[in-house]
Amino acid sequence: MPISKGIFRVYALAIGLARATGLTKPLRKVMGPLAGRIITGVTGNSSNIYSVNGHKMVLTSSGAYPPVAMAMDNYESETTEQFERTLTAGMVVLDIGAHVGYYSLLAARLVGPSGKVFSFEPEIDNYQLLRQNIELNGYENIYTNQCAVSNKVGETTLFLANLDSGRHSIYNHSLPQKGSYTVPTVTIDSFLEEQGWPKVDLVKIDVEGAEPDVLEGMGQTVKRSSELKLIMEFNSALLMNSGTDPDRFLETPTAWGKKIFSIDGKAGLTPIDPAEWPDLVKILAAKETSINLYCSS
Repeated sequence: MPISKGIFRVYALAIGLARATGLTKPLRKVMGPLAGRIITGVTGNSSNIYSVNGHKMVLTSSGAYPPVAMAMDNYESETTEQFERTLTAGMVVLDIGAHVGYYSLLAARLVGPSGKVFSFEPEIDNYQLLRQNIELNGYENIYTNQCAVSNKVGETTLFLANLDSGRHSIYNHSLPQKGSYTVPTVTIDSFLEEQGWPKVDLVKIDVEGAEPDVLEGMGQTVKRSSELKLIMEFNSALLMNSGTDPDRFLETPTAWGKKIFSIDGKAGLTPIDPAEWPDLVKILAAKETSINLYCSS
C-alpha cells in the first residue's frame, strides 16, 4: 500500500514540524482525522480489521477514523521493542489504559499460556473493541476490567475527547469533547489483593495525565513485587493540567528504588538523571508532546 504509507510519512513529518513550531494541537486536529480517513479509503478496508504487529485488530467503532500509526502498523516501535525485551513466558502484566488492546495482545503473546495479563479500560467503545480483539486472536490469558485505575475505590467522571479514542481522561484537559459519564475506579492494590497478591512483573500505564493517581494506589504492590518494572507515558503538560508537578511525579518511582530511563529506539534506554528533569519537563511542554519511560530497579 505505497500510497497510504506515503500519507503516513507526510503525516509524521507534519506532526514533527508542528512540535518544533509549537503548533501540535491545531495541526493534529486537522491532520489526524484527515490522514485516518484517507488511509481508510486508500486501503479499501471495509472489514475494519487491520494487521497490527502480527495481530488482527479492529481499531475503531463504526463511523470513526482509526489511530493512524496503528492502522499503518507503525505504533510506538521503540516501546514495542522494550516490551519484547522485558517479557518472557509466565510473567504477570498489568495494562492500565488498555485502549483497544495493542499492548495487552503483545503482552499475552510474550508471556504465553502460563502468564497472565490484566487489562483495564473504562471507556465503553474502547472496552468493547478490546474484548473483540482478544477474541479475534484467540487469547485466553487476558483478563479484562471495565473500570479506571486511580488512587481510590469508587467512581469518577471520564471525559470523552472528540479527537482520537486514546485521549479520554478522568481529568478535563480542555480538549474538544463529546461528553462525559461516570465510571467505576479501583486501585492496583485493591485489585491485586482480591486476586491473592500475584507477583507482578510489568505495569504499563497510559492514562492521559492520571498516572500519579495510579502510582499512589500501588504502594503495597511495589512492596510485594519489588522487582516489577514500569512503562508509562510522561506528558508534562497533561500532568500539570491534572494538578501534578512533573518533577514530583518522577520522585515516586525514584523513591521506590527505580532508575528512570527514556525509551529511545536509536540510543536504547537512556537514563534520566534528576538534574535533567526540569529541562525535560520544559522541552516536552514546549513541544506539546510526550515520551515513554521505563523504570526498573
